[in-house]
Amino acid sequence: GAGDLAVGAKLALKDGRGLLPETSVVAAMSLPSGEAPFTAGETVPDLRATLAWSLGERLGLTVNLGALWNPSPTGRDRIEFYSGTLSRASYAGHAVFLEAFGLMLSGDVDDAHHIGVGYLYLLQDTIQLDVYIGTGIGQTAPDGYVGAGIAFRLPR
Repeated sequence: GAGDLAVGAKLALKDGRGLLPETSVVAAMSLPSGEAPFTAGETVPDLRATLAWSLGERLGLTVNLGALWNPSPTGRDRIEFYSGTLSRASYAGHAVFLEAFGLMLSGDVDDAHHIGVGYLYLLQDTIQLDVYIGTGIGQTAPDGYVGAGIAFRLPR
């Protein structure tokens, strides 16, 4: 089944130079549009800091640190998360990536960590398509996952 649709905005704060990363803030929310059991059933806001380094002409590293506020029987639980993505672009808009990410869950639930790979294609300067596959590490993470996405960048 499909998960919830997410919408958001990214605000660039600082250009990266040398060892200093490009820095931005992303505010997003998932909308209750997915199928059971892949939907939260209500809007879930999230906020993250994004740090990105260029490691050469076609290699990049991106790190996200943030939190989301997931619905729970007692209100909303804050869940912290992280991701690290190493990507390699080729010519003509193609790229591959390796990603590790995790959720630090509240209460007595073990944290959920994941690792995956993916492919993305820049269809136009403002439209990106991606597909990915991965696996969970530990008891609370899923055995495996597959997904696809589309991202639109609004013109300035």
